[in-house]
Amino acid sequence: MRSYCKYHPLESAIWHNPRIDAFYCEKCVDGSESAGGHGVAKSLVTGEDLHYLGSANSAAPFWEVLPDIFAYPFHKNAAIFLGLLIALGGAVMQVGGIVSLVVLFVLLALITKYGFLVIASTAEGKAGPPNASDAMNGGFDLLAKQLLVQLFFGGFVYLVGMIGSSLLDFLAVALVVFALPASLMMFAVEEDVASAVNPADLMRLIGHIGWAYLLLYLFLFLLSGSSMGVVALFAGEVSENVLLTIFMASTLYFLMVAYRLMGYVIFQYQTELGFVSEDQKTKDRRRKNVNIIDAKVDAFIKEGCYEKALKLLHKEAKLRPSSVRTHENLSCLLKAMGDKDRYKEHGNVYMKVVYGFGDESRLYFLYCQYHDEDPHFIPDAPEVRHCLAEQLYQRGKFKESLALLANLHKDSPNYLEVPHAYLLMAKVLFEGLSNPKKALQFLGFIKKNYPNYPNKEAIVELATACKDAME
Repeated sequence: MRSYCKYHPLESAIWHNPRIDAFYCEKCVDGSESAGGHGVAKSLVTGEDLHYLGSANSAAPFWEVLPDIFAYPFHKNAAIFLGLLIALGGAVMQVGGIVSLVVLFVLLALITKYGFLVIASTAEGKAGPPNASDAMNGGFDLLAKQLLVQLFFGGFVYLVGMIGSSLLDFLAVALVVFALPASLMMFAVEEDVASAVNPADLMRLIGHIGWAYLLLYLFLFLLSGSSMGVVALFAGEVSENVLLTIFMASTLYFLMVAYRLMGYVIFQYQTELGFVSEDQKTKDRRRKNVNIIDAKVDAFIKEGCYEKALKLLHKEAKLRPSSVRTHENLSCLLKAMGDKDRYKEHGNVYMKVVYGFGDESRLYFLYCQYHDEDPHFIPDAPEVRHCLAEQLYQRGKFKESLALLANLHKDSPNYLEVPHAYLLMAKVLFEGLSNPKKALQFLGFIKKNYPNYPNKEAIVELATACKDAME
């Protein structure tokens, strides 16, 4: 059964905490990579070392990746290897004699060795086939061991045949054929003859895979007869030599597919078979740059440790005071906690940060959030108040704009843009609230207290309009 992340139920688990039997995805751990390339990680909440699951929960069922499995022999390394074997095999069959038998034996050894390399590399999660040169290295010990396995099964069938029962003969052959894929997979994993013929080990492997083993067996059975089906298509249409070459090519192709299929089944059921492996996709996900602070905060919140999350965000805000994301997370957390005082206190800091980036639209919508929580909320920073008043004026929200500008000169006497802000206030009073008398008072305040204000033409123009409206 697949396991999913405790905090992200739709994400396949890659890590496991056995103490509390909790599973996590790559976003929810403090992870890195060991020298050997495998994952290492600690719990964000407790700091405990976690058990790596590899691709156990993310590997697709083998019947869903059959198109990729059938395309596997056409990958560069496999295609080169099969091409060489087909060319050499076709050539020696033309020669005949003892030499051709020796060469064919060598080719059989090579395809056997390469096949087990395919199973092993697939079980390790590698997408591409192994290099053709890898099958050339070493001796024929792998073939010798596999011959021992086949001799064991052959001996078993022979011994049963000595009993003289047709039913037992049939059952013995059926049992051997059924156990053969499990034996090949066990041998690929262990490279041990005893494990590959041990009935207890084979039944344990079959039991771990479960009903899917029957499906695997069915696929392998169909593959075993596919070569004859291909030959039947060309029988009578081509010469014997060509037909023999077609038979060899199709046999090697379907054999490679079978090796790949068995390797993928081992990869898919790795947890049940007692090892850890990962494909490149899982590695890439694990290596993604996850913001560890965001991940910790998310974990603390989902565990109900709000003060820990708050402390972590405050610390991060001090280290990165201009991080809008950190302030946004801090604001959302304070709001969710219902801490109105700290929520508004932080709001002044947050809005000043957003103003510093010149993001006026974001500043406006942020202010609306705080204003919805508290209709009397007024930002501390005069430049923020001024900017927001301008936006509210442009949106036709005149009373709200006026509230932000009121007593600005008293609240922030050192703010250099007070005359410009009060000119805006006069516009709001005249154009928005139809109060030219009050607008003239603010225009007079600007003339009196800021005689060097450069935009005197705008003051005169607005004052004239106000006087005309009063007549």
